[in-house]
Amino acid sequence: MRKIKILATVLFFAQSIIVFGQLERQNGLSITIKGPNTKIDGVTAKDASAQTQHLRFLTEEYQEAKVDDLKDKFYFRYNIFADEMEFIKDGTVYFLSKTENQIIHFVNLGKKFTVLNLNGELKYFEINAKGKASLYSKKNVAFIEGKVAKTQFESSKKAKFISKKDEHFVALNNELVKLPKGKKDFYNLFGNKSSKIKNFMKQEKLNRKKIDDVTKVFNYYNSI
Repeated sequence: MRKIKILATVLFFAQSIIVFGQLERQNGLSITIKGPNTKIDGVTAKDASAQTQHLRFLTEEYQEAKVDDLKDKFYFRYNIFADEMEFIKDGTVYFLSKTENQIIHFVNLGKKFTVLNLNGELKYFEINAKGKASLYSKKNVAFIEGKVAKTQFESSKKAKFISKKDEHFVALNNELVKLPKGKKDFYNLFGNKSSKIKNFMKQEKLNRKKIDDVTKVFNYYNSI
């Protein structure tokens, strides 16, 4: 996909081809123009994907958002499938360029997202809890290709988007790792505070398999 990055200076992309950016700024933000080649091969208006398009987004509508400490008000739509923050200006769709640790706050949704480096790639994560130990969720949407029946004994399947389970990550000691599934590994996250965490969870009847409960655990840990 052709990308043009707009910054205060012209930047170069080390991709398959080198593309030059225009000298321009958008309300103090670094942005990337969405290229024209966004069509997924094999998808038609008659496919099931036409009814599942909305699953690609956190919300179909553009939502009021704040970026870091900038005073300007923006309207973004989080494209989960592409892992991009979209916004429209003068009829053109733009992507907010990913800047590590940048925070996007969807005001009316009460949700905050940040950009983190996962295995060398910058990705958006929802912030669940933030402090000496931070808890994040990575949202995922997959595209399932359609299948044409080759014999009378087979059934054709339409292409579609599907929502997958969120993946949960912990940032502790400047390291981003998946939230442990095992009980022992979970409590080990909290070091010498693990006994207090166990007591807190027992007292509050919290389930470590429920992300809302785990968020409460991390908020408690960050307060002690």
